[in-house]
Amino acid sequence: MAIATHWHSDKTAGLEYYRKKGIKTYTTAFTDSLSKENGMKRAEYLIDKDTTFHVGQYSFETFYPGEGHTADNIVISFNKEKILYGGCLIKGAEAEDLGNVEDGNTQEYESTLKKVQQKYPHPRYIISSHSDWHDINALKHSIEMAKDLKKEE
Repeated sequence: MAIATHWHSDKTAGLEYYRKKGIKTYTTAFTDSLSKENGMKRAEYLIDKDTTFHVGQYSFETFYPGEGHTADNIVISFNKEKILYGGCLIKGAEAEDLGNVEDGNTQEYESTLKKVQQKYPHPRYIISSHSDWHDINALKHSIEMAKDLKKEE
């Protein structure tokens, strides 16, 4: 299965390819509406609310914390393994900025990240889309960058 965590093409471009390969593709209904509106590829299955999936011996959950990188960004957590996939919402600990926030909400970004931190307070690993995932301080660093970005505006 493949889950697109928001509507940007770096998350949705492969959905059609995966579907043709027999892989089930998912997005939130919110992401689907933004994908349709912006001419992006769309998933076969829609998630209406935060959802827990069970695949073999693994389970993971989706969580919509609010607006940040985009209005629709979600994170995915493998709670038992304490792995948090932050997608493009969370940047790496070495990142110098929050990246493309053109479609984001810079005023809500910090509070959105804090909701993620509150829900998943002690991950062993934080995986982000465009950064190295070896540094556990990625979420804390992203919160600080979001705080600074909010002050600039």
